[in-house]
Amino acid sequence: MLLTLHGCPYLLSVGTGSHAHRWRQPKKNKIHMRINNTKVPLTVTLLLLQLLTFAQPCYIRLTDASGVNTDTYQPMLEAAACSLRAVFPSEFQQSFKVYDVGFYLHNTVTAGYPQVFEMARNDVDAQSPYYLLFGKQTDKMGIYTRFWVDLKLPTTGKFECIDLLSPTLRGDIKKKIEYVTVTTYAHDGNQFSQYDLAEATAMAALQKIVADFVECCDLQARNAESTNACNAFLFPADLKEVTYSGEHYIEMKQDGDNDFGQSFPKPHFLSSQTASAQSPLACVSGFSITAATLFSGNEIFETIMIRGKGETQVSGVPITINFAKQIAAQDAVSKQITANLTGQLPYMAVFLDDFKIKWEMKVKKAGEPEGDWEPVGECVNDWYLTLKQPIAEELGKGYLYFHTLFDISCRYGKGYSDLELINGVWEHFTGKQVKRADGQPLKYYGQWSGGNLASKTSDLLQNKDGMCMAWTKFLLDLLKVHGFREDDNFIAAKAYESSGFFVKEWQSISLPGSYPNTPYPYKNISGSPFYTSNNTYNWEYSEVTLKKASPSQNNNDPQSDFSSHIFAKIKGTFYDPSYGVSYGMPTTVSLPSYQYLGTFEEKQQVLELDDVSISSYYKKDKFTYQIQMNKSNFGDTIVIREIYDGSNNY
Repeated sequence: MLLTLHGCPYLLSVGTGSHAHRWRQPKKNKIHMRINNTKVPLTVTLLLLQLLTFAQPCYIRLTDASGVNTDTYQPMLEAAACSLRAVFPSEFQQSFKVYDVGFYLHNTVTAGYPQVFEMARNDVDAQSPYYLLFGKQTDKMGIYTRFWVDLKLPTTGKFECIDLLSPTLRGDIKKKIEYVTVTTYAHDGNQFSQYDLAEATAMAALQKIVADFVECCDLQARNAESTNACNAFLFPADLKEVTYSGEHYIEMKQDGDNDFGQSFPKPHFLSSQTASAQSPLACVSGFSITAATLFSGNEIFETIMIRGKGETQVSGVPITINFAKQIAAQDAVSKQITANLTGQLPYMAVFLDDFKIKWEMKVKKAGEPEGDWEPVGECVNDWYLTLKQPIAEELGKGYLYFHTLFDISCRYGKGYSDLELINGVWEHFTGKQVKRADGQPLKYYGQWSGGNLASKTSDLLQNKDGMCMAWTKFLLDLLKVHGFREDDNFIAAKAYESSGFFVKEWQSISLPGSYPNTPYPYKNISGSPFYTSNNTYNWEYSEVTLKKASPSQNNNDPQSDFSSHIFAKIKGTFYDPSYGVSYGMPTTVSLPSYQYLGTFEEKQQVLELDDVSISSYYKKDKFTYQIQMNKSNFGDTIVIREIYDGSNNY
């Protein structure tokens, strides 16, 4: 066996003479071993074996995908890890190790640990029953952009009382070490060359915590002077609730199956509730918001300062909300701590999914110096930031500050301008899968008859089924919550000459039809009822039948016959939210008058609607339909209905 002590190699063999690795009874009943063929008493050999055992490394480097050569950092980190291990009771010293792993992360982690770090945890857990594991994340943003930390301490012996002091104490210890690691690294500018200082500082912090709790849990050795080591709190306070308010806070309304039209409950965040039960909030971007915070204090403090910060990225754009430090008040009896803090919002229409605000506290105890900033909790909520102050609510029109209006417009219309908002929202509509904020699909003519078709936004959200009027108002309301509204935005279109039209795709099945050599050669006769309960047509006689309906919002089989159709005009362009298609801009045309023969009328023609969507036109006399198949160079067309009562301004 080769043993190196103080840089000198020694060949360690068991036995005497040339019989290495064999025991025999030496003379005078003394047991010897040979090192470099020199007899050495067993007592000295056992000492060397003990030294060899303790020569096992305290700090173990695993793989590192960054490519950084970390050899120069090893001596200092090894010393820090051995110093940490030395404060453990002797029965745990050889079982505890510090590990370090570096990995490349391709995808952002939204919850829990990255999978590659989980794999490292499993490997480390198989090697050591107790450990401190550092994970250094490298990604497209750079080398060592984030630290991950895991900690596993003994649960027996002098560590057993940790669980007796507080059921959350082990988690708090891990949280404390992670906080020290991250804040130290950030203080050094998140420079990958300074990662060793972050890890060494964290190990020093854990060393003090372990030493304190080992002393605390040693009931025989503890004396009156050491009882302060038995503080079960590593942090000065715990976050309990947060309520947001302010001039540019928006009172968003619920639109799910429960409490429809009611404001979301406050406080927005309650530590006693699950993540899914926390209330979302909406605000006007570019302005400030107030956070009323409540903490459960663990001690009475002389002075208290609180601050908060939330950071995330949306499509590569960094988003930060800072709540500037504020003096807090504490109730002397309950120890509760309260503070109102102001945060500045970035200017951008955006949805912040599970946005986390990390709260920190700096306290001063009587007779002691002021401490450092320490974490005291995190609150997580969905945030919606609008471009501008929303258009005021109009209950009679079914327009309230519904959750879904913010969810769709902020989630898909993110950006800094009206145009980005409009384009983003519209692109979502073209997918024909528009849903409520809770994931429930919203349909266009999901039930042709006997249902409860909505004609305004509130009913569409509540009934989850609506006609073109409701869908058009819904699209315009999505923009109104960002302060965008135009006149002449609510467009009604109709056939110029005919009673109505069939939306594609219909086909003639009887040639040449009952009325040959006329503009409307085909004949259908409707039955009663005209629409069946399973969304089909009831014709008593038909020469034209529906071949395939045009796909619409969450419905591939909507009603396909109409006397008129409603859609939106936004910045001069026609948008049909029911079908998720755009018809471009209107064209002014002169058409022969059907009232005054020999004259012409100027009309706003929607040519793309006529060409793309209309399969045929019809004239109706009670139950009889005379039908004209649509052709690009012949027959009727779609024009905008002239409105004089202002109803085209929504």
